[in-house]
Amino acid sequence: MKRVVPSWWLWLLLLAHGLAQASWHETGTEPVALGGRWALLVDPDERLSVEDLERPGMAARFMTQQGNPGLGYRSGAVWLRLQLERPAPDIPIWWLDLQSSTLDEVVLYQRRADGSFRQAVAGDHRNSEAQDIHFRNPLFRLELPAEGSTTLYLRIKSHNPISFAMVLWPPERFISSIIRLQLLHGLIFATFVLLIVSNLWLYFASRDTTFGLFSLFTLANLITMLGAEGYLPYYLLGALAGPKDLPSTLAWIWAPVLGAIFQVQYLGLLRMRLLASLARWGLVAMLLAALLASMNLLIPWSLWRLIYQGWIFLCAFALCQIAFWLGLSGLKRARVLAAVQALFLLTLALRIGRNLGWFEPGLLIDNALYFAMAAYALVMSSAVSRSHENLRREKEAAQAEALALAQRNEQHLESQVAERTRALEATVAQVQAALSLERHAKEEQRHFLATVSHELRTPLAVIDATAQNLELDHEGDPATLERYRKILRATERMTRLLSSSLDERHFGFLRNVAHLRETATAPLLHDATSSARLLGEQHIIRVDESHLPPSLRCDSELMLLILRTITDNAVKYTPAGTRITLSGRVGDEGVSLQVTDDGPGIAAEDLPHVFEPNYRGRSAGDKSGTGLGLSLARRMMQMQGGSVAIASAPGEGCQVTLTLPHALYATTIGAVKL
Repeated sequence: MKRVVPSWWLWLLLLAHGLAQASWHETGTEPVALGGRWALLVDPDERLSVEDLERPGMAARFMTQQGNPGLGYRSGAVWLRLQLERPAPDIPIWWLDLQSSTLDEVVLYQRRADGSFRQAVAGDHRNSEAQDIHFRNPLFRLELPAEGSTTLYLRIKSHNPISFAMVLWPPERFISSIIRLQLLHGLIFATFVLLIVSNLWLYFASRDTTFGLFSLFTLANLITMLGAEGYLPYYLLGALAGPKDLPSTLAWIWAPVLGAIFQVQYLGLLRMRLLASLARWGLVAMLLAALLASMNLLIPWSLWRLIYQGWIFLCAFALCQIAFWLGLSGLKRARVLAAVQALFLLTLALRIGRNLGWFEPGLLIDNALYFAMAAYALVMSSAVSRSHENLRREKEAAQAEALALAQRNEQHLESQVAERTRALEATVAQVQAALSLERHAKEEQRHFLATVSHELRTPLAVIDATAQNLELDHEGDPATLERYRKILRATERMTRLLSSSLDERHFGFLRNVAHLRETATAPLLHDATSSARLLGEQHIIRVDESHLPPSLRCDSELMLLILRTITDNAVKYTPAGTRITLSGRVGDEGVSLQVTDDGPGIAAEDLPHVFEPNYRGRSAGDKSGTGLGLSLARRMMQMQGGSVAIASAPGEGCQVTLTLPHALYATTIGAVKL
């Protein structure tokens, strides 16, 4: 990027060379400065004509002036009277140069020998064809008499009045001087154009807004300079009639705003906690001031330019102070900005002083601001490019470091992945081994249960056949006959259990899968009561069907085992004569089946442990059992998505509640696997 913009010091040397060339004096007839040879008459109402100036008493109203005209910020028109003699006897033709391109309208009246007046016009409000000489400053051709003097009147009207010099030039000397001055201006213009193009290229290449803002700021300054030096209104827009300074005036208004935005962006003030608010409100104030100044173009006010120039100077001074303070605080790029900003402020003050007539116009005073603007643009363009280059290098270094870190992390991650893969493979191997052992254990278990089931069927068949023969051959006591029949019912229950739960096809206790289907409710309860009567002939066991739902979704085989287990426990652990009731209802939580007895109940210290495997309470005494019944019942309820709960108090009986939720009762579920 550094090669895109030529070294700024080389361009400074070229500008200095152009300024030196413009300052050389040739030998020959010197131009004549007309300071002190004119008189001023103010015409605020614009009522006077050149004929009025010849009336008696009007000459006394002209006030003799010293130095160059400093018209100040006033409205209306002014008349200048000049008494001229031919400076060199051998040069009859001279050019009168009013060195200000911002004068709106200038009319020259030259007295002829017959007493009439020759009239010539100039100014940026006149088109080029109507002007006496087409030049960027008001320029008039004068034919001065060889002897005596001639009277000239200049009627000047302008909304942009400034102090300007009036010079009487011999034609050849004027042309050579203009060539040198235009060389200087050409170098400055070329500098601005080069900076605009190069920074626009950098902006589109990098999308850095600093380059874009700097290009806009430089473009506004270029338009301002083209307007102030007359190139824009006289050459580019010379064919138009009427005001032609609107583009340059708007550029002059908005250039400081663009410059302030650029400087805030360049210094990064909006990212500084202490200065962000000040910078933000300062930019808002400058924008509002620029808008008011732009609106004033529609409603002219003679002092608005002076006020706006003062405001611009104050804002530029404030930014210079901030840059100076940041430079002292260690921000290197702020030091460069503070230096060129101070130079710009100095030349801006000279320019304002010249406009007010405080300083005599001249080559250095008139062009110092442009020289400072060019130097400012060159130095800041180089600084912005260098800053961007540093940021690019830092970014590349950060990217390189990030890439190296990523590579290190990648290698570390690869090693971790390899290590984790090995660990995972070992874990998978262990799991596979465990699964193999589990499958082997299950196969052994299934084989064992199949063997047990097969071996139990033979003695059960013998017992059942013997009991049947005894029942058929019995002819005596009815009580003995009932005992035979009880044996038959017990063998039938054992056979059914072996067929439904320990069968080779499904092994209901071990499959951990519940097959839910619609099952009639009442047969389940009646089966449990029939089974329980084998254990307790003196217990009163009944089924309450008053609120019993007609059906429920459950695994019928598991529910039969659960109800038998609960009902058998109620008979086993209660005395003879105890009432046992099996009932059911549909509630908020789902379908509930209850087994209720009015026995002695469960001790408070035993109640929290009744679902623990192999636990037997104090009331069990010498009654047979393993303590697995309630534990198995809860597991089988969980296999169906339900739950089991016991409510009991000593001396108040016991109630066991089996609950199946509505989701199982109301919807169709093929299988629930736990």
